[in-house]
Amino acid sequence: WVKIQGSFIARGHEKFITIGVFADTGNVIHISPSGGGYYGLYVVDDVSVLPADARADAGRDTTIRHPGDTARIGVPGSDGIPAYWYQLGSSTAIDSGGSIKVHPMVTTSYVVRLDLCGASTFDTVKVSVDTSRMDVHTILNTEKLALYPNPAREVLTISGGHGCTFTLCNLMGQEVIRTPLTRPLQDVPLLGIPPGVYLVYITDGVGNRHVQLLMVNE
Repeated sequence: WVKIQGSFIARGHEKFITIGVFADTGNVIHISPSGGGYYGLYVVDDVSVLPADARADAGRDTTIRHPGDTARIGVPGSDGIPAYWYQLGSSTAIDSGGSIKVHPMVTTSYVVRLDLCGASTFDTVKVSVDTSRMDVHTILNTEKLALYPNPAREVLTISGGHGCTFTLCNLMGQEVIRTPLTRPLQDVPLLGIPPGVYLVYITDGVGNRHVQLLMVNE
């Protein structure tokens, strides 16, 4: 992907922006592939139009009920803007777009950087974990934890994980399912999950984690 940015002064009556090649066809270079013929394919993604004085907006501080719950931060409906997200104190981007989802295990602050034609602005938002609602089940007890059946097909049942977070990842580390465990005995649907071997993570509110392999059958 190649990022292209630019600015123009609006006259006040514009309604559309057209993206394309407007040069005289005699000035367009054609590259002939090995199979013969002339063609080209370009994919345009994440198009956004922003005021020249737009500034980074991380949204309002928010609170989640359980560690690992989902919180959406930023400005809803602004996924395509040239913004990059970081955890406060880190220089490694965790996501991009005007609005993202996060799943903090502890109270965490996030920084968004808006890159607008070479000028950057920043904003910060805090996602709090409401530990006052955590109970004794939030501390993981692996002796009481059970996942069955394994291999599984349509449903995985989890016993003893109340207050923790269930995460299912493929062997490449890509997250497939994440859900809070709100009951002592809870079913997690697996419909639509391709058959194969997966990693199950059961994580409590203080970072203790149980990991095991799960086979999903057709």
